Amino acid sequence: MDEDDTEYQNDIAAQLAQLPRNVRVVQFPRNSTLGAESISDAKFLCQNNPQHETFISRVSLQPYVEAHHLVPISKQRDFERSLDIQENIIVLCPLCHKKFHHAEVSVQKELIENFYNQRKDLLAKKSIQITLDELLAYYGIC
Repeated sequence: MDEDDTEYQNDIAAQLAQLPRNVRVVQFPRNSTLGAESISDAKFLCQNNPQHETFISRVSLQPYVEAHHLVPISKQRDFERSLDIQENIIVLCPLCHKKFHHAEVSVQKELIENFYNQRKDLLAKKSIQITLDELLAYYGIC
């Protein structure tokens, strides 16, 4: 679903460590600075469960977490407003991030519903209107 995720995560780590970053052109570009800010704002903790343990990143020297767009960037063409905004970025430990993409449907659905309920009003204030059913369909859950 998000083929460029590894490169994006590396760009965020480089931003946090103030290292040079790779520059690339993609159809729907993401601003790694927003991901880095989201991670810093979350204090390098998993927003699904702050108790989740991870490892220390050799780049940032902070607990390793990843930025995930709740409404996938790959669906940008369905929206007039950019999906690459902090209100749409969730900070997750690597395991929770992979659950969004690869877990059994019941686990995915619970995660998506939880974060949708937390973020739907924030997204709406930024003119990103989406129903839970539409979001679930983006993840292949009908």
